[in-house]
Amino acid sequence: PISLQGELFETSRWSAIAVLLGNLYAVALKLALFDTAVNDPEHNLERHAIRRSRFTAVFYFVLHPIGMLGIGLSGVGFMAAITQKSESFVRTLLCAGSALTWATIGLSKSLRLPKEASVHYWKTAALGVAAALYLSPLAFHLDAHAT
Repeated sequence: PISLQGELFETSRWSAIAVLLGNLYAVALKLALFDTAVNDPEHNLERHAIRRSRFTAVFYFVLHPIGMLGIGLSGVGFMAAITQKSESFVRTLLCAGSALTWATIGLSKSLRLPKEASVHYWKTAALGVAAALYLSPLAFHLDAHAT
């Protein structure tokens, strides 16, 4: 895990940057996954994808393991960057894992009934754009440091 890479954090500038970015990514992921309306939990549950229809419930449950795969790939990508593995391996894992993660979060959020439609649709669109942007280092063949 990233938290056990203290020696590399101290000896390598790139490893230190990868550790910091990995932790920042984890915080952003936590904020996206636990984006709920705390003030109105009862009505929030009524709008959840599981309660909307059978289709949205099944689609939500299918998306969940795919999102977990993306999180896992991203984590392995950060570890590969910290331990300075091959650039193509690092780039592929970080880009594909992150794009998969944010795309599934966006799709999951799009399955909910919105409380405020304009905010909901902007959030969903922003997650879709973020997922596409995570693929840009693969498309432009950037090195691992630029990724």
